[in-house]
Amino acid sequence: MAAFRNALSIGVDGFEFDVQMTMDGEPVILHDETVDRTTNGRGAVRELTLAEIRALDAGRGEPVPTFQEALDLAKSAGVWMLAELKSPSLYPGIEAKVLKALEAANYLERTLIMSFDWKSLAKVRALSAAANIGALYDEKMLTVSAVPAGAQYACPLAYLALLNPFMTGQAHRQGRQVFTWFWGYESPWLYLALRALGVDGIIADDPIVVKRTLGR
Repeated sequence: MAAFRNALSIGVDGFEFDVQMTMDGEPVILHDETVDRTTNGRGAVRELTLAEIRALDAGRGEPVPTFQEALDLAKSAGVWMLAELKSPSLYPGIEAKVLKALEAANYLERTLIMSFDWKSLAKVRALSAAANIGALYDEKMLTVSAVPAGAQYACPLAYLALLNPFMTGQAHRQGRQVFTWFWGYESPWLYLALRALGVDGIIADDPIVVKRTLGR
């Protein structure tokens, strides 16, 4: 949560995170399927209760956030949430849990639900015609021609969007916006190149550099 609050102080348009689910059915924000790498604990998220995960140190005394905490913060600031359902096949019902929280908060309109698991995106669409869906395209995909679950957003790896400069235009012709993401190396010239291609959003690790580079 400290990272999200810091991002808000910088003036971001929104923040992106990965969603996993505890053994007792609580969506939490964690990149990995286990707590081993990013906390002082051990074990798979799906085999730990919320109380057990909340007792861990995720860095500088910060607990692992719940999805609801991030939602409350985003709503209070009026910014977008980009929520990636990271390993949804491990968590039956995670789509319904996330949608229930968003609908209760009346924040579907300002949330983008993303996943590499297109079956999960189909579940989201079946549960909510109003959901904003982002299809993630991995490092093997040089085209965004497939549109799973009627996804309104195409989310390719930034380097592939640069390798195939027609990718963004393809998505725009489909009536979709393009949000790119990075895996490792980022730089100002990459941000400038993506803007020149017409991408609609950049998911980056250092929003200060993005804003300085793009004059925002």
